[in-house]
Amino acid sequence: NNNNNNKNKNSSNNKKQRPPQQRVSIQAVDISEDGRTCMAANNHANVYIWDPSNSTSFSPLAKFQAHPTGTYLLKAKISPDGRHLVTTSSDRTARLWNIEREGDDGGGGGVG
Repeated sequence: NNNNNNKNKNSSNNKKQRPPQQRVSIQAVDISEDGRTCMAANNHANVYIWDPSNSTSFSPLAKFQAHPTGTYLLKAKISPDGRHLVTTSSDRTARLWNIEREGDDGGGGGVG
């Protein structure tokens, strides 16, 4: 019976670790050069930011919609310094996002 409890516990942990919106295609994935930030964006322009070094929680540090509903994301890329993210969309726009985390050198803000 303890095995079943552990199996169920592991099963629920696995569900928490899956990317949000499972039935929406992932359009872009990137990892910052320093390895401290991981980004995934789906074709509905929803962006998710993680800290891949945090093995205890796979909850996103940030989640936001990069472009308006009805458009789809084309590409997304983290800047070489890991502080910004650029996204492009079917609405022919490019947007620059501050993804710098509080406590980073440079003043913080962004992801929080």
